[in-house]
Amino acid sequence: MLYDALTEAGPFERFWDLRREFDRLFDEALPANGRSARGTFAPALEAEEGDDGLTLHMEVPGVAPDKLNVSIDGRVLSIEGERSAQRNDNSKLHRSERVFGKFSRSLRLPETYDTDAVEAKHQNGVLTLHVPKSVAAKPRAVRIEAQ
Repeated sequence: MLYDALTEAGPFERFWDLRREFDRLFDEALPANGRSARGTFAPALEAEEGDDGLTLHMEVPGVAPDKLNVSIDGRVLSIEGERSAQRNDNSKLHRSERVFGKFSRSLRLPETYDTDAVEAKHQNGVLTLHVPKSVAAKPRAVRIEAQ
């Protein structure tokens, strides 16, 4: 590469080359377009932690709420579902860029979350789960007694 020829190779240049190669391999194996490496439906997941707990957002457009299953086994939260193709049998398909099929995601939750109080909502193609922090894990003020 021309860039490599113009730059001075430092002691860590080989490590950066190795990192770039790993990044390239992962980008090819795990594309970020709603498809898994096998070309099946793999919904995007976002997790955010607030003071009151963990909120998960999963993009599930075209998946009806009755095709979703959320379960908890111990500390493992699992989300399963299926997006089915809805095609007219009397028509001829010329091109399809949509992906369909079953999917499954599992997340191990830390002890600081109350797995007995998980709430789930489905709106506008987004599944939202809220896992509150356990009472013991929530920040609290400690009163100081004057003596």
